[in-house]
Amino acid sequence: MLKAPFNFVPLNEEPYIPSWAEQISQDMPFEDGLSGKIRLKITAETPIFVCNEVQEDNKVPCEFCHILDSSGNKQYFIPGTSIKGMLHNVIEILSFGKMTQAQNQSFGIRDLSNGDDGQFYRSKVKVDKVHCGWLRLSEDGYQLDDCGLPWRISAEEIDRTFHICLMEFITKKSNFQSDDNKTAKKKYDLFKARHDDSHLTTYFEPTSIPGINAGGRKFVRFGHGGMEGTIVFTGQPGARQKKFNEKKKKDVSSGKFFEFVFPGQPEQRGIPVSEQVFKEFESIHQNSVDYTQLMRGEEIPVFFIYNEEGEVETMGLSYMYKFPAFNKVFNGIPLPLLNKHTRDLCECIFGFTDSNNSLKGRVQFSMASLSTEPSFQPDVKLALAKPHPSYYPLYLGEGQTWNTENIRIAGRKRYPVRPQDSILSNSGTDSMSRIIRPMNAGATFEGEVHFFNLRPIELGALFSAIDFCHHEECSHNIGQGKPLGYGRVKLTVTESSLESMSPSKPCSIAQAEEAFVVEMGKHFSGWATSRQLNELFAMAKGIPVDKTSQFKYMTMSTSGEDNEFKQ
Repeated sequence: MLKAPFNFVPLNEEPYIPSWAEQISQDMPFEDGLSGKIRLKITAETPIFVCNEVQEDNKVPCEFCHILDSSGNKQYFIPGTSIKGMLHNVIEILSFGKMTQAQNQSFGIRDLSNGDDGQFYRSKVKVDKVHCGWLRLSEDGYQLDDCGLPWRISAEEIDRTFHICLMEFITKKSNFQSDDNKTAKKKYDLFKARHDDSHLTTYFEPTSIPGINAGGRKFVRFGHGGMEGTIVFTGQPGARQKKFNEKKKKDVSSGKFFEFVFPGQPEQRGIPVSEQVFKEFESIHQNSVDYTQLMRGEEIPVFFIYNEEGEVETMGLSYMYKFPAFNKVFNGIPLPLLNKHTRDLCECIFGFTDSNNSLKGRVQFSMASLSTEPSFQPDVKLALAKPHPSYYPLYLGEGQTWNTENIRIAGRKRYPVRPQDSILSNSGTDSMSRIIRPMNAGATFEGEVHFFNLRPIELGALFSAIDFCHHEECSHNIGQGKPLGYGRVKLTVTESSLESMSPSKPCSIAQAEEAFVVEMGKHFSGWATSRQLNELFAMAKGIPVDKTSQFKYMTMSTSGEDNEFKQ
């Protein structure tokens, strides 16, 4: 069974577009405009953690958000932007808004199965098509130097010359229980422990490998009278092993054994890389060491394929790199929810900015200061990396992949609040993990929300988001660690003031909420009992105690018994 600590609110087909969206002005109030302030109390129902700043050293605890007063004491608070983002998400769902927060990501496929995706991948990534070269950022944009087809060199040959114990490393199965050891960086570290980078570039001559069919590939060994090239290491998914094959009556090797050599004389220099191709590359590889080096102005080695017009079609950081899927995220969203020429209720209330236009918001959130004595949990180390939508069984479902025609994403992702006594722990690689110091449940924070010139429907939407349309059993969540149960909070309006622009048209908060409900029901039949609202309220009520095991991250492991993805 697929499991995850998040779920999805189904998408609406059409957004609600306020009729007054084009009439909003900071200078000309609406006749029925309402201004005032709301005093909010935020009570932590589970331990809560809102990060002050991310520590570069993941052995140093990240502290709760705070400032130092004149006496040097820490004053803890929740930033107004965090509160705004929390309520913005709820209003977008309640008001059947557009997908304004979605990013049009591209996802990579590396599938060698016999399924549709596997056939697609093998049709694109072929031995005689994959070129190698060096990518850099120039004044004219991203450019490639094409070095032609890459050469191969064995780990044994590298060890004979450089004595870096590469063979010992890649044949030891226990080395690959760590994700860090599967990266190209680990091999470069082995090399750099004995030699500097300049030794990666040297001379090579052709050779043959007994028992290996070249199949159009060129194998090389070191040779001072040969051709210049540069050794390029790539990742190592698992150990190189030999096993006796009963059927073939001989030892059969599995696992990666060869590294790459990029020929030293480029066949073509300064090949332009289009913005679209680079964005696809960036979307897939932006968390890699190579991408960081590229952003620093360094050249990085890449593999790439030309299209029929002779232009760079795709590129990646390994020979069998992830090929961009046919669809991007926006292909799975109804077009009206992506329309940049209309303004939904969230954009009207909170404002927006894009390349063509902008609108100042009419709601401002102050920081919410801690109003109780600070009390903290023991430091805890957690993997807080974001889930990646490339895992299509969760983000698409219903047998779809990112290559499926007419895809539809699962919806708007939200984390169901967890029961107060079911905080989870997790683990990950050092690069993914952070030590945090959560504040204990029971902490309360107080802040203000100021609003100006909101129409009754808009103010009603704001209050409906705060109390989930009077569903008292619902809670919000905020800060980091939401997948594990941290950050469950209850919002309470402790005080409010309201002033109408027109004394002849007074309006109460209750009337504003009713105006919002009536407006949505008028535009969307069955709105109050829709799947969208039912899912939202169900997740805000919390995971039933007997279902908590179904709402956690699946375990990934090199051991088949512990690998829930494989199961």
